[in-house]
Amino acid sequence: MPHPSLTADAISHPGTLPRLSQTISAHPPHFATPGGLLLARVVLWSAAIRICVFLIASRFSSHALYASHLSTANRAGSPANGSGAPALSCAIMATLKGSFSIAKENPMSTPLKQTRKIKNKPYFKLLKPGVAPTAPWSVPDLCVAYNWPANLAGGGVIAIVELGGGWVLSDMTEFFQSLGQPAPSITDVSVDGTENSPNQSVGSSDDPDYEVALDIQVSGAAYYAATGKAATIRMYWSQNIDTAVAKAAEDGCDVCSISWGADEAVWGTSAVEEMESAATSATSAGMAVFAASGDNDSSDGGSTPANVDAPASCPHVVGCGGTSKTAASETVWNDNPGETDGEGTGGGYSTMFPVQSFQIGAPPAPAGTNYGTGRMVPDVAADGDPNTGYEIYVHGAMTVVGGTSADAPLYAGLFASFGTKLGFVTPKLWQNQAAFNDITQGSNGFYSAAPGPDPCSGIGSPIGTKIAALFTSGS
Repeated sequence: MPHPSLTADAISHPGTLPRLSQTISAHPPHFATPGGLLLARVVLWSAAIRICVFLIASRFSSHALYASHLSTANRAGSPANGSGAPALSCAIMATLKGSFSIAKENPMSTPLKQTRKIKNKPYFKLLKPGVAPTAPWSVPDLCVAYNWPANLAGGGVIAIVELGGGWVLSDMTEFFQSLGQPAPSITDVSVDGTENSPNQSVGSSDDPDYEVALDIQVSGAAYYAATGKAATIRMYWSQNIDTAVAKAAEDGCDVCSISWGADEAVWGTSAVEEMESAATSATSAGMAVFAASGDNDSSDGGSTPANVDAPASCPHVVGCGGTSKTAASETVWNDNPGETDGEGTGGGYSTMFPVQSFQIGAPPAPAGTNYGTGRMVPDVAADGDPNTGYEIYVHGAMTVVGGTSADAPLYAGLFASFGTKLGFVTPKLWQNQAAFNDITQGSNGFYSAAPGPDPCSGIGSPIGTKIAALFTSGS
């Protein structure tokens, strides 16, 4: 007969399985016969099934936040929310190793942090209902206007960070066919359980599907314009920007586009420092990182007239501001002149990062200011005004979208065409300001443009061939 410790009640207890193999080994007489060996196998598999059922029930009864971080706690080897289930699942994995495996798509090799409640938002802008764009651009035409390079070797893999929304194949097919371009290769990567989830907010002005489509289509079309080849794009779905950047770098991506963000004060010092740490590690691994500077003028949607957006304020992120570009002129984007909290490009001075020595010629913050005096944001700029916005496909129809969130993927597509492992590109850009169109007119509310670098447009908008010459040969 079986050993007394292997009763039905004992087997049903979730802490039993790790001890079963030891029990069988320690009491060979009970299992020496063929029937006993069969019984041992039945006991082990019965226990495994019971515990799997227990885990499933526990998972569905747990809070959603706990569920999304179960694998994180498992990797860290510590319990989450005091349940003990993560440690148990580790024990099951160890005990049944070789019997079956639980596969996860693209798991992090390092533990993820607990989810923070940072209210990052996507920086796309739609025109108000009934308002027609004055001078919209197709991406190829805008690239021509910015003197894009051509026939580059390319090869850079583009990472795009998304915190919500989703994309559908039909929109991508329609967009790229309309341009006569091949569709890019698009791979979805879930960092923390967040997934591609389109059509959840259709009809809302905040529908993040617009952001996702804008990022893919602008970066893919910009890359093709410079190379004549389809882009390789990896979509990193996450609730935290820094962990998505870390995962993209770990996967070997070459450029990263971030179109989500929030006022530095919303992040807080600790979270912003963690973001900068992730960006520093990413650039050290060879991945250039670009981020939108915000769409709410100099206030960045904050409670004071002057704030800057993170992650664009991080020194190892290239902050991307917005302009209003027509065929004849280019000025600072601000649809609400005289206001500090309207619709226009973010920009100003950080309260968390000091002045950066690589920002050659950057003007200091105004004397006696009560606001930030540190790193100037943005570094660069490009068309972001929805009135002169980008023609994209979303929800089966062409629409025009603007925002500084268009600028990060535009630069990402360009830099991916230069090749691989460019790393920390910002100092070289500031050392070569002649590779940019100086934006000298306009204001984002609290700050104004001027000749040379300024906290509205940085060092200016791209002259594609001149920037390419800095990072490629024979371009």
